Amino acid sequence: MLERFCEFSGKSPARLLALARTPKGRLEILEILERWVGSLKGTRSTKLNYLSTVREYFAFHGCPLPKLSPSWTRGARTGSPHVERFLDKQTFKNMIEACRDDPRTRSMLLVQFQSFSTLRALLQVGNNMGLKIAGPLRKGANLVPLRFQHAGGGGWISYIGKDACDALRDWFSFGGWPGPQSPYIWPTIPTPYTTNRRPLTEGAVHDAYARLSIRLGLRPQRTSGKGTRVRYGVGSTQVRNLAVASAIVGGADHMIVHALAGHRVDWKARRGRPPDEKSLEQAYRQIEPHLSV
Repeated sequence: MLERFCEFSGKSPARLLALARTPKGRLEILEILERWVGSLKGTRSTKLNYLSTVREYFAFHGCPLPKLSPSWTRGARTGSPHVERFLDKQTFKNMIEACRDDPRTRSMLLVQFQSFSTLRALLQVGNNMGLKIAGPLRKGANLVPLRFQHAGGGGWISYIGKDACDALRDWFSFGGWPGPQSPYIWPTIPTPYTTNRRPLTEGAVHDAYARLSIRLGLRPQRTSGKGTRVRYGVGSTQVRNLAVASAIVGGADHMIVHALAGHRVDWKARRGRPPDEKSLEQAYRQIEPHLSV
């Protein structure tokens, strides 16, 4: 830490200590310290920890630095990576088109999009709903209810429409239909050391979407083990956000959309009762055209 600060200042530790023995020198060091912390990439708490470490070094040697103003410490911003692009409807259509030879990822994208699912909800679908979804799909269903559970109790109902149903049938024809011995819809791809089908994981979803994004040129291929300071807005969170926005912009009742997305809705605020399952299904059929690609 101190070595990095010395490199930034262009001064050796001995030179910095000598400078800190005068009031003018301590003010100069404080100015350098402010610029250094402001240039760092990291969370606000990390930056303040770095700041505290350097200040303690000078205090230990009997040269305490002046206090920073409260406004400066409050204004220390998180060095978050910037977003290179945001997901829009045309980009999502391009993603769906690009994975026609990858029915696993294609069906995953469409199920998440048409059900307004978060990543956690998508894992519920993939790991817990295989047998319940397979039955209606075998019979040709083009609309299937999905029953989700909140982590803290309670739940909600959403649906998948024709696009997702057709994509799942294509995937099951290729990868096998869920059964009692293999209930997972999108099992994590086995490693060379195991042939057992394993539950879908967050990492597997991120990897599938990342590979597709790289294939389309929406994000670069990583060439080293170091992380990037750029976030590419084409992941699972953006798929869900785009679905919600597409439905609401299309004219759907925003409270119904949020209910289908698993948000807790205050129905009393509009002096009504929560819609029953039949009403939700009718509402979803009206929303579905806005979720069709």
